[in-house]
Amino acid sequence: QQAEDGDRRPWITFVLENLPLKSIIPTIIYSRRKRDSDDVKIIIDDRVQGNLLRNIKHFLWRYVGSLLPPFSTKTETETFTVNLPSGLHYLEFDADRMPILHSLNLDFGTFPLPPEGIPTVDKPTWTKDFYEDTEEMLLARTIYGEVGGEPYEAKIAVGWAIRNRVEDSRNRWGKTYHNVILQADQYAALWDKRTYDKVRKPPITESKQEKEAWEDSYRAAIQVVSGKASDPTRGANHFYATTIPRPSWADEEKFTLQIGITRFYKL
Repeated sequence: QQAEDGDRRPWITFVLENLPLKSIIPTIIYSRRKRDSDDVKIIIDDRVQGNLLRNIKHFLWRYVGSLLPPFSTKTETETFTVNLPSGLHYLEFDADRMPILHSLNLDFGTFPLPPEGIPTVDKPTWTKDFYEDTEEMLLARTIYGEVGGEPYEAKIAVGWAIRNRVEDSRNRWGKTYHNVILQADQYAALWDKRTYDKVRKPPITESKQEKEAWEDSYRAAIQVVSGKASDPTRGANHFYATTIPRPSWADEEKFTLQIGITRFYKL
């Protein structure tokens, strides 16, 4: 995949959930151009894979086109050994100008398969016990039920409104995602008859639109739990859709923002 022409910016991100990572082997094609040349930065779990052979100016950029002979192109394949345990991992590539990620091989080493029946993003069917969901899975179900048809920004915001309850300094709702989300009379999407079935078994094989909504909800949950997405709600811990009458708790002095049909409040 070739980067669109532009200045130094995020390019491609890979997210690995509940997986170990022994090493990555990218093949990068980059060029020295007439003015600004191709550069590539590689970040693994927030650690920049710098290059000690570069000068200070280029230290954080693994591949630097301006150091090549004039108007030349180079293909490099390199192994980055990281030996990361099973968990949530991010592989990020930043680009300057138009380098190409020709291929990327991931070595997961040897690891046990997840227990049969445990929900995953591709097989999210409920086991009849929400406590068998990971916190990302349970948060994704809630986001999907509450704002599945809303913009991605609303999904991030709902996720953060829930995370803000988890991190509440007064511990008003519980200290884990499961405690907060499963508290009685809090998130209607898990119990409302209109959404009851779909949050337990997202219809990802029946509708392209629902599949995309579910995958976006899951991606938002991962971004929120990991902290990769910042809080757009300014600390909100309540929300409601304007398609229903305004709840009694919705103090307009505590309003923080609205995304689509969803209004957020910090109480």
